[in-house]
Formats: sequence, C-alpha cells, structure tokens
Amino acid sequence: MKSGWSAQLAGCFLPMALAILGTISLPAQDDPGSSLGKLVRGNEVLGRKLLLELQARQPDRNTVIAALPVTLMLAAIQSQSDNEQTQQELGAAFGWGGYPHISVASRMLVAAFEVPERQSNATASKNQRVNQRRLTVESAWISNSIAYQTANAGRPPFSARFINVATKDFGVKFLPVKTNPVAQKFADLKVNTPELNGHENVLFRSTMHVRMIWEGNTFSMSVPHPGDFQPEHGAKSKVEMQDSELRQYNYRKTDRFEAVELPCYSGTMTVVLPIEGKSVHDVEAALLSEMDKGSVAYQRRVGVVTMPTFHLHAEQNVQAPLEEIGVKEIFQDLGTIASVPKSRVKEFKQSVDLLVNREGIQGDSESVAGLVIGGLMSAPEPFYLKLNRPFVFLIRERETGALTYAGAVMDASQQ
Repeated sequence: MKSGWSAQLAGCFLPMALAILGTISLPAQDDPGSSLGKLVRGNEVLGRKLLLELQARQPDRNTVIAALPVTLMLAAIQSQSDNEQTQQELGAAFGWGGYPHISVASRMLVAAFEVPERQSNATASKNQRVNQRRLTVESAWISNSIAYQTANAGRPPFSARFINVATKDFGVKFLPVKTNPVAQKFADLKVNTPELNGHENVLFRSTMHVRMIWEGNTFSMSVPHPGDFQPEHGAKSKVEMQDSELRQYNYRKTDRFEAVELPCYSGTMTVVLPIEGKSVHDVEAALLSEMDKGSVAYQRRVGVVTMPTFHLHAEQNVQAPLEEIGVKEIFQDLGTIASVPKSRVKEFKQSVDLLVNREGIQGDSESVAGLVIGGLMSAPEPFYLKLNRPFVFLIRERETGALTYAGAVMDASQQ
C-alpha cells in the first residue's frame, strides 16, 4: 500500500466521465450568465451514466473515471456539429437537449481549470513562493488536445470554425502526428503518441489533475491502523485505515445509502456507502435516478469517518460505455467539423491514477494545520461511517462545483 505525497492523479488519453452524488443547483434560466450551472449539471449527468456502465462491465473491480475532460471534448463537438443525429445523441447524454450557450459556459469552466503558473524561485519573494506552493498543492487543471493524421506539419483536418471555437472556448490544442512510425511526444503530456493510420483517424486526448489537502485536521492527525475490508464477493482483505477527526460534516442518509462530504481546501470528496443489503450498483443507479429530482439536501451533523487508504489505477476504452448510453455517431462520422469527408473519432481512451490517503488527494509534502471547529457537541447525535466494504466516491472542485473524479472502491487492497 502506497502512502505519502507521491500520488499522481492524471488521466492520459481521454479520462472519462464520472458520477455520483452531491448538491447541484440548476440555473434559473437558460441565458449566458447562468450557463455554467447547466454545463456543470450536464457533466454530472454524463458522469453518473458512465460510472454505472463501467462498473457494470467490471463489477468486482475498482473503477475510477474523470468526468470533466470528456464533457469538454463532447461539448466542443456538439457546439459546432451540423449533424442532427450527433446533436440529439450528445444532447440526450448530457440531459440538456439543444444548448445554445455551451461555448460561453465552457470558456468560464476552462478558465477555472487553467494550468497553474509558477514564478522562478530566483525572482519570487518568500511570500510569493509560499503562495505558489499552495497554488500547486491545492489546484485542479485540465489539458485537452486532438492529435490528427498528417504527412507533414500541415493544417489540422478540421473546419476553421471548429478549430477556432475548440481552441478559444474549450482549451483544445491541435497537435499533428506524422504518418511515419517515429515515436513522438506531446510536449504537454510527455507520453508517446499512438500511431495514426488513414485519413479518418483522430485521437482525442486529455489530462485531468487534482491536488487537494484535507481541510484542517480532517485526517492529518490520524494514525493509520490495520483494518479489514469486505468485498461484495470473496474473503476479507487487510488494509490500512484512517479515522477522521470528530467534527461537523455534510451528511445524508436514505433507504439505500449513507453519504458524507469530506472537505478539502480546494474541493470536496463525497463518500457513499450502501446500507446493508444494497450493492454499489444499487447506489450508482439511485444516484443516476436522482438527477431528475433536482438538488439533494445534506444536514450538518457531527461524526467520524473511518476510511481506507486506496490507490486506484484504471486504463480503459471509453467508446463502448459512450455507445451504450447513446453516443454513437461521432465514431462513424464527424460531419463538417472535419474537412476530410467521413472523418470519425477513432479512439476514446483514459488512464487514471489516484491515491487518497491521510494527507489528502494528490497533495505535496506539506503539512497543513487548522483549527478544530468549536461547539460540536451541541449538534444532533453523532454518526459513525465505517468504509470497510465497497463504496462510491466523488471528487469535486470547490469553485465551480464541477465533478472531476469519482469511482467505486470494490476492494481497497487492489492496486
């Protein structure tokens, strides 16, 4: 079991969409000023659908997916596609139908997920260096790119309008891949590009990075201790457990699950435990069905959460789950978005690596001290949530409320 601040939360190729639970507010009206809320909700809908599909394909395996990069790529296509079938499929996948302000909302979201900038230590003051370290530790950023087939470093085989909108509003970089089989690299991803063969091939790639530290002493004062984890099938496994501090959390209990929102400085992680007799699949289905009911309410309750350290890695093809929820046409024909007829999306892949431990979610080697919240014992009777069997998790960025990573821990001893 790995621990410390060595975790890297990154999706190479196209990380996916993810699902779960939380309070999502719908915009009051469909205008440019309120469009970000609609995009955030659409990302949530797509994520919950994909998590359900992925988990169904590997019911006894850990699952982790990244929602936001996939949302931005598909939204860029929908914003410029003149293919009616593509419009209908993507609109249904997001749950928004036609959406005239996708580009406006995406521009705001991309701005919130810009790659952190750093100053040289030689020119930065001590205070500036401290601020830079915190920005790096407590941040989330996305890098989207489209690799395209070309015999030379020529113009991308896309319409000028699509290139302009995808670059400006969705943060997409267009990167040429030559036809010869020489190993090349994306400068921003530092990984080998796959070879592309044939004029119809386009490769969508994206990275998603999240670095968060638990707020205050949520887990930082915990002494890791051995514990048992009971998978849905099979024998118990020994894992490393950690106990949160006794404090107020956002808490919710239904007839299918218990949920607690664990706070980080720049985001949150919601953990969802099925009640006895229910499965992770039951919970994922319930969370998806809740999207039709609007916002869900949490109560502030005093309690303690016991959670395993877990390190998840997933490499998977997103195409089949997307097709299962109705997104098919883009894998057949991109229409006039591409300047070469019958161009299509050839691959839609993700690779995600996620470590959650007592320090946080993809943090650095800095300790963070905080004040213990006072007045706790005046709250209702404390709860105790012990995550010693399969559970679902959700990671959100605080500023926008956007779903970034989520998944299901079926066996915390799996790496």
